[in-house]
Amino acid sequence: MDTSSMTEEQARETVSRMFEEMGKTLNGIGDYPESEYETDSEDESKKGTPARINTSSSTATGEAAGEDGEPKKKKKKKKKKKSNKPDLEDLLDNVEPDDKEEAYDINKSVAERVEIAITTFRKNRKFSNERAQIFSAYLDYGGIKTGPKSFQGGAVMGEEDGDPDYEAMKAGIDRVDDPEEGEEVDFTNVVTTFLSEHFLKNTGWIDMVYYKDTPLVVAAMLNYFLVRNVLPEYEQDIRGALAIAKKAQIELPLCKIISTGLPSRYDKACSLLYGGEFYGFLDDSWQDKQVLIDALGMDLPMAKRIVQSLIGPDTDLNSLTVGPREYMCLEVISVNMPQPTDDAADEVDSPTESPAEEDPELVAMVDKMLLGESQSQDGLSLETLSKNPIEPATDEVIIPIPMFADVTFAELDPDLPRDQQKPINQRRKVHVYFDPATASRILLEMRVDAYVYTLSNGMSYLQQAAVYPTFYLEREEVEIPWDEWEEED
Repeated sequence: MDTSSMTEEQARETVSRMFEEMGKTLNGIGDYPESEYETDSEDESKKGTPARINTSSSTATGEAAGEDGEPKKKKKKKKKKKSNKPDLEDLLDNVEPDDKEEAYDINKSVAERVEIAITTFRKNRKFSNERAQIFSAYLDYGGIKTGPKSFQGGAVMGEEDGDPDYEAMKAGIDRVDDPEEGEEVDFTNVVTTFLSEHFLKNTGWIDMVYYKDTPLVVAAMLNYFLVRNVLPEYEQDIRGALAIAKKAQIELPLCKIISTGLPSRYDKACSLLYGGEFYGFLDDSWQDKQVLIDALGMDLPMAKRIVQSLIGPDTDLNSLTVGPREYMCLEVISVNMPQPTDDAADEVDSPTESPAEEDPELVAMVDKMLLGESQSQDGLSLETLSKNPIEPATDEVIIPIPMFADVTFAELDPDLPRDQQKPINQRRKVHVYFDPATASRILLEMRVDAYVYTLSNGMSYLQQAAVYPTFYLEREEVEIPWDEWEEED
């Protein structure tokens, strides 16, 4: 074909026809999904005919035109309707539509009813990414196998490496095995151990949202089981588990707040003076001393004033010695808040702020609880502030000496459940001073595991303390005799 004699318009039409023929040839092979290409007309796509490649060039022919010569308008994608699924909080208020009664027929096995209930609960509830993660972890802990619909394995990974796809998890399937012969169904034990030992030691969740939402998710599912009468034969057990979950809604956030306030200024002062993780902290020659003081929240003179205010002006700080540290499990038996005098009124306002993650609702809950107050059973003084604190030197900046709350612990035997512990008057006592903002969140019978340092005058201080709720329970490990192990094929 001699193209030299063609006009520009003829050449343009020729090229357009060539591309059109190429498009027909390619689409005839059938290896190209319709979704990857634009179609020439809606009628053609409805009939199921192969889509043709749109080869029109905007520079050659302008916008694609319809039969009437008008430019085609692109279809607008329909917006998805917002979900009307209720929140988990609604379930706690029993705001639930009725399911078909036969779905939870008592004639169905326990496993069948639980599978149906969990699937319905998951499908008809709103779950944030955190709540979906919590729910999946709880089911897995309880022995319910969960996975996305398209895969029978673990969680689908998200776009980033190591990032779970929570949308896939929320659309997951759940498989429940029937209890084996001799195996007991124990909702209360599973919930108690999950919301105490497992949550605080194994999950690695540190954000406050998990401390608030984990017991809420568990309570919502348990209440769902009660409202729908899923397992009437286990109703009392489920109610017991629900009571633990509701208690955890108060106590787990408190554990987070208390942990944020540890170690206390008293703990830091004693550690700086007598031994522990902060001993010699201010002697680091590689760091600017003021930076170290700011990081610790006190200098050496302030540490001395704090301890002196508690032991009294007649006791020489240098006369106190510290014994070897001990790792102890402790139970809170009394919390004595400081009682300010008129002379000490200005000292009550602590220069240190309250823990940052306080919640007004939690504060209101705690204010309704009674914090026990008792005399020491081993004769140690419970005085929390010396009436005559040591006078600072005239050239020192006068910083108000904070008042402290006296918290008394009784030692716990970690190998025995709480109801099998010795009477409190037969157990060793440990007296520690807490900042009032932190002590006001402590509940009687809370558990604290920590390294304990005891001074020669009977006072103690804590290092690396871990705080647990009053219902703390460790999961019993089932030991299988070696001769009963089955070799894997």
